[in-house]
Amino acid sequence: MSDFLSHYFSFPAGVTKSVVAHRDLNPYNILVKDRSCPRLQLCIADFGLSVVFHGGRMGIDAAELTERGTARYMAGELIEGSLNLLDPMTSLLQTDVYSSALVLWELLWRCRDIWPTDEPPSYRIAYDNLVPRNPRVQDMYPVVVRDRRRPDTPPSVHKHKISGLSELWSCITDMWEHEPEGRTTAACSADRLRRLRKTMDPHGDL
Repeated sequence: MSDFLSHYFSFPAGVTKSVVAHRDLNPYNILVKDRSCPRLQLCIADFGLSVVFHGGRMGIDAAELTERGTARYMAGELIEGSLNLLDPMTSLLQTDVYSSALVLWELLWRCRDIWPTDEPPSYRIAYDNLVPRNPRVQDMYPVVVRDRRRPDTPPSVHKHKISGLSELWSCITDMWEHEPEGRTTAACSADRLRRLRKTMDPHGDL
């Protein structure tokens, strides 16, 4: 996952990348490229709602910023329609950071090493105990915006023997912070995850 995030921030000197806000990051849009590789390689799919920024300028009309992706993975500012249109690039990137945090939570929940019996519970999707299976925006509002709820904390995350696990959880919670300005940026999140991978996997097996 850290490689997946860091792709956007690693490129040859002198080469400039356009900034892309996906706007619909969720587990169904993150694909495994080649299962035969020792380390899984991931790619992002479905850029139907994405916005490309060239030199800070949007590739779409401002009116299209109101389009929204999958309700379950939408940040609070999208749910309540309070996106900062004065700085659309930063605002949209921060919504992707929030969505990425939910994806990371789903991955972490299924990691067998964090459970006392080494047997993780069944797969869970974010907010599965708080909203219907196919929630609408109005279903998400009281949970994410009004009550500021977030997915459950794995029971042993702060006292587990795995080095760096508590820091990983801190990274995830910083990424789904309610206020967009308080959220870590995508670049900061990717850097933290890269450093955590070195701590948790010093031999490079992950």
